Amino acid sequence: MNQRYTIGIDIGGTNTDAVFINQDGILLKSTKTTTTANVTEGFSAALQDVITGYPANSITHIKVGTTHATNALLQHNNLFTVGIIRIAGHNPQLPPYYNWPSSLKKTVFRGVSTIDGGFECSGQSITPFNPDQAIKAAQQLQTQGAESIALVGVFSPLNASQEELAAEAIKNSLGSSLSITCSAHVGGIGFIERENAAILNSALKKSLINGFQDLAQAAHSLGLTAARLSFVQNNGTIIDMHTACMYPLFTLSAGPTNSFIGGAKLAGLTEALVIDIGGTSTDVGLIKNGFPRRTLNSSTIANIPLNFPAPDVCSTALGGGTCIKIDNETPCLESKSVGNRLLIDSVSFGGSSLTLTDVALKAGLITIKNAEPDRVSLTKQQIDSLYAQIKNRLQELIEKMRGPEQNISIVLVGGGATLLPPNLIPNAITCPHANVANAYGAALAEISATVDTVVSLTQRDIILTELRNQALNLAVEQGAAASLVRVIEEKIIPYHYIPNNLARIIITAAGGQ
Repeated sequence: MNQRYTIGIDIGGTNTDAVFINQDGILLKSTKTTTTANVTEGFSAALQDVITGYPANSITHIKVGTTHATNALLQHNNLFTVGIIRIAGHNPQLPPYYNWPSSLKKTVFRGVSTIDGGFECSGQSITPFNPDQAIKAAQQLQTQGAESIALVGVFSPLNASQEELAAEAIKNSLGSSLSITCSAHVGGIGFIERENAAILNSALKKSLINGFQDLAQAAHSLGLTAARLSFVQNNGTIIDMHTACMYPLFTLSAGPTNSFIGGAKLAGLTEALVIDIGGTSTDVGLIKNGFPRRTLNSSTIANIPLNFPAPDVCSTALGGGTCIKIDNETPCLESKSVGNRLLIDSVSFGGSSLTLTDVALKAGLITIKNAEPDRVSLTKQQIDSLYAQIKNRLQELIEKMRGPEQNISIVLVGGGATLLPPNLIPNAITCPHANVANAYGAALAEISATVDTVVSLTQRDIILTELRNQALNLAVEQGAAASLVRVIEEKIIPYHYIPNNLARIIITAAGGQ
């Protein structure tokens, strides 16, 4: 039987990591390169490194976790400008972009228009919906500079028909060049949080469409024409490029998700608390049944309140590039990082920024080619003091994340994990390839399918069984092996005070190929 191989790549803020695994999930090769300003260059370099020695037609999958969307959002760069159409006959007065950073709002916002329609919680229309109003509103917003439209209907998760009719009418009239997001497809019931999610998704399409096409071209130029390019989404499963470009919001948390899944897999665990120490930050998450624990109905990205599902993550500014200042002879961790300039700006490499990597080099915990630890003028007492601060910070995150799971195993992963003294975190597990756990998690990501619908639960067991089977069948249709597919998440959100026992049901099934 011919061997089939999968490549997993994680594009981080500091490093781009890649792994090469066989069809049994065994890691055969790995590499770590510096993330370039044009991330496609680092992607190509990592890809070239791991495929050397293997025939291109034996590589069937390339699975990518990327910071494209996150970087665009944090840097306020390469974003579509957005106009908002509220389908709300009662004309809500609360302004859009609630609680957004002012600079990001200025970059993205190009106006809001309210038209007739929307639904009461009972399912009745607030006022009659008219698609012509949606067309006129989109035309006006386009003249105001909007490159993308966010459609937000009152109670649209209960009934998305008005948003979908508005989207179709706008596309038929104005063409497909105007990108459109229906809020019912990206968020939950809460109007403001769902509106925020739709705006973000609309804005992020620009960077994702361009970025993902560049990655696809880079893989193609290396002869990987037989490999299916997929992208890891927030729940740790993969979606195709078209879906990722339509819903970039769903890829924002792929980085920590990959690390948590990969770390647990490398340690041979299905339940673990994983600490991922990277170049810029440390993320802590909990793996249950092989997948990250999720937040409860709400999440926050760049301090913007949202209500789409995301992994439950605690983060802190601690990584290999974290800067350190000396205050009255006492070293203190700063929130800033030198990022991908680590090997240029750090003191050990002739720079002026004292970093955690410098500390580890001085302590003899690591060695790096061309590094000169003698440049670092820290005493043993100062180094011990700094590691005591780090231990306290990590212990706070551990206690916050594990809650009642007091006996759960702790796994340390990430390139920054090697910078800590042994047993700094008592009983923490380290394992081979922990420095590329993120890319390994991407390589193992499974195919998934989600059924998200509003139904009556008057015949609860029958309805839930039918929906589970729908999710399982959809996952198989998308390429998951029937023998491996199973339900990985099931959420029931009852709508109180609404007739017929209505509830929103979200069921996700996943399986390997």
